[in-house]
Amino acid sequence: MILLPVSLSGTFHRLAIVLTLWTAGATFAETRTFELGDGLDYVRVRNLDTETPVAARAAMIVDLRGSSGTSPQAAKRLAVLLDVASPGAIRLVLVDGATAANLVSLLKSTPSRLLTLGAAASGLAVDIAVATTVESDIKAREAIDAGTPLPDLLEPKREKRRYDEAAMVRDHANGLPVPESPPETDLPNTGGDAETGGKAVSGSSAPKEAKAKPLVDQVLQRAIHIHQALRALKRL
Repeated sequence: MILLPVSLSGTFHRLAIVLTLWTAGATFAETRTFELGDGLDYVRVRNLDTETPVAARAAMIVDLRGSSGTSPQAAKRLAVLLDVASPGAIRLVLVDGATAANLVSLLKSTPSRLLTLGAAASGLAVDIAVATTVESDIKAREAIDAGTPLPDLLEPKREKRRYDEAAMVRDHANGLPVPESPPETDLPNTGGDAETGGKAVSGSSAPKEAKAKPLVDQVLQRAIHIHQALRALKRL
């Protein structure tokens, strides 16, 4: 077991992510791999009975959320993925309540330099319990399987509300302060509209429907943070 600091400091800055499909024309039902940069790879395997993952690299995030695999061949394929013989190797394995029980058992019998991660709300016995709901974790996993680019699930784009000269004149006429710059937020707009800078004015209609918050894969994001922290501490 790897000892980690109680608090992993630092903000998740922009991560240059190079997305590379394992084979040209691969479907999303097949193994998918991505280069996350800084020597870290991501591997998504949904069915170890039928999929043959790529050869193991030194530092890898192995996503087994919702994965199946009951055959002896599945166990052998997982063993290849979990091989951490090379210097600086580590496996950050993502699991959830739908991960096949026999695969979870194999993880428990694997020696050091392997950490399991999962949603804290799932109640799973993992090394790192991430503060996210089971529902959010499932949605993130399904989004990956549907082909959503990883950057969109790690650092959602922030939207800027439109605030032009006409909006400034309108705000001034209503006695509202004019902001120095357009507000930037990914939170729901609970009053007014884009043209009034999100501020309710006299005679305005009822607040618009709240906008859904961007989907973030908290479990995958935490795995990347852990790798960054271990690299900074020269543990890898």
